[in-house]
Amino acid sequence: MDTRIVLAAIVGAACAAAGAGVVTVLRAETVATPAQRESAAAPQPVAADGLQQLELDALVEELRRLREELASRREAVGNGEPAPASDSLQAQLTELRALVERRAALAPAPELDLSSKGPRRAELFVRSTDPEPEVDDSEKLAKRYCLWSPQRVLDEFGMPDRVSTNDGAMRWIYSENDDALATVLDFAAGYLVNVWVADD
Repeated sequence: MDTRIVLAAIVGAACAAAGAGVVTVLRAETVATPAQRESAAAPQPVAADGLQQLELDALVEELRRLREELASRREAVGNGEPAPASDSLQAQLTELRALVERRAALAPAPELDLSSKGPRRAELFVRSTDPEPEVDDSEKLAKRYCLWSPQRVLDEFGMPDRVSTNDGAMRWIYSENDDALATVLDFAAGYLVNVWVADD
């Protein structure tokens, strides 16, 4: 007999046996119920020795304690109470708050440029000729110039004729014709907050 024929017969028999094995495995997988497949796929619990059990118990206890502490903090926050803070943290927060409050006082006030001649100074003395205007002159001026910085006011209107302070606010008074017409500008926190006319 030819050697090649013998080898072909052996290889064919091996392939047939392997195919039969695969068919058997697939048939067994198809016949198995879903519960059997699930139990086969689920990892089997490993029996813990004495040391592992002690570590597991300690971990469970720590987790329980942390959950109780978290629940108490949530309850405190839900009731509007501040969360408890350590003494050192509270002291640091108090010190930080004091530094922030003093910062404005420690910062130097910016120097103002007083060189402008005030090209728009005449606008401060324009008054309405209507005997009963819908909007009075003070309101018109306030809407037009409110929230200007002191430097912008100086650039546009020049130096005021008088300066005074009242309860921490700064007041500039612009006068024309021997105080016959006057416009008062009140500043607070670095901005123009109110403009009003003071006609004598």
